[in-house]
Parts: sequence; C-alpha cells; structure tokens
Amino acid sequence: MPSIHRRGLMLGGVAAACGSWAGGDAVASTRPAPSSTTTKTTPAPIRLAISDQTHKPFVLPLLELIADAAGLRWELLELPWSRALLGAELGQHLVFGLSRNPARDKIFRYSQPVFMSRGWLVVSKARPFKFDQIEDLRGRTLCVSRGPVFEDARQRLFRVEPGGNDLAGRARMLAAGRCDAMLATHRGSALALERRLRTLRDGDQLQVLPKPLVEEGILFAAARDSEPAAQLPRLDDAIQRARAAIQALVDSEA
Repeated sequence: MPSIHRRGLMLGGVAAACGSWAGGDAVASTRPAPSSTTTKTTPAPIRLAISDQTHKPFVLPLLELIADAAGLRWELLELPWSRALLGAELGQHLVFGLSRNPARDKIFRYSQPVFMSRGWLVVSKARPFKFDQIEDLRGRTLCVSRGPVFEDARQRLFRVEPGGNDLAGRARMLAAGRCDAMLATHRGSALALERRLRTLRDGDQLQVLPKPLVEEGILFAAARDSEPAAQLPRLDDAIQRARAAIQALVDSEA
C-alpha cells in the first residue's frame, strides 16, 4: 500500500522508529514548526489512548485516515488496556479499540463502528462440525484466549480451555485434540484468517467455519458528559467520509 505520512499522528523520535512507546507516555512530534510570518493558532491535538498490545501496522494507518478526514491531530497514548479504559472513564482522553457491553454503556458514549471484529471458530479438518447457532456448541470444548468468554453460554453449553493470547499456541492445542474448536478474533473474512493460519505450524490442517460466533463493532469511546466526548460527532463524520479507505485497509494484509 502507499507509504503512510504520519501527519495525523504525533509520533516522534526513537520510539516511533522502533514502533513502540515507553512507559505509556504521550509521544510528541519532534519536527520543527514551519516558519511563517503570519501567526496561526494550531488546534490542540486530541488525546487518544490505545492498547499497548494493539496491532500497530493496521491501527496506526487507520487512525491516520480518520485524523486526516476529521482535520485533527492525535496525541497518542499507548497504555495497558486497563489504564487506557480507566483514563477514559475519568474523562482524561478518548479511547479506541473497544466494543460495547452493558457495563460500558453506563459509562461511555461511543462513535459509530469504525470496523467490525469477528470471532471465528477454527476446527481441525480431520474433525469438522457444523455451526449455525450457539446451541451447536453443546458439549464441546473451545480453546480461547484468557478472560471470560460468553459466560452465560459456557455455563449451559460448552467448556472453555484457556489457551492464552497466542494464536499459534491455541492452534497447537487444537491440532493436539485438546479442544474441538478454537476461537480466533480477526477483522477480515474467514478466507483471510485461513491465509494467516497457513503461516503457522500445521496451519494447513485447520479450517475456519463460515459463520462467525460473534461480530462486534470496534469504536472510539469517551466518558459521558466529558470534554473528550464532544469530539465524537466530529469522528462520526470523519468515519463516514473515510469509509471506503477504511474498508480497503480492513481488507488489506496489514
């Protein structure tokens, strides 16, 4: 894809070159301001927190697309996810990368979905099964990343085998028969996820079932009635105007 100019992101110095930021602090641009005989007021950058585990080759160009469409700059904070959420709850910044749930709905206002994230079921080609509805998982064991997953359904229908956040590790568990299926989160199609799986050891022995188990919009959010929440209508307009470019990036291999 074309080279990305970091006009919309305040990423500077060695941290930007290494692709990460230390300590979760904001990273300010180190480029000198252009000389001008006319005094202009530069709008303040918008503070935005993302997870320090985010997939930057995709997320940074995505955020730049939106910044360009909105005519703003980000003051980007890379934080552990719990700190990113807490700061947003306290009205300190916007946060990007979360989905809605009833508990969050009491705290946050949201942008429209930037893109959809899907939870796909991956099975062994030697032990496939049909999945149309969650009842089809009754009695089965799922390898999942750490954390609560479909708490209601798991108590009634299926067992969960924690497999950590490493896709390759869960794939090995599945190939070894420790579970009937693994849950893999991917923004693209089932075919795109299968291409990614083929890069893993024994990945060509796995297949992705055609219907996702879950589909969620990924959003910007800010605490209700906070100053950052006033930016959400502006972001909605930018997301709408950049929709085609956003979708092209979502469909890419970044």
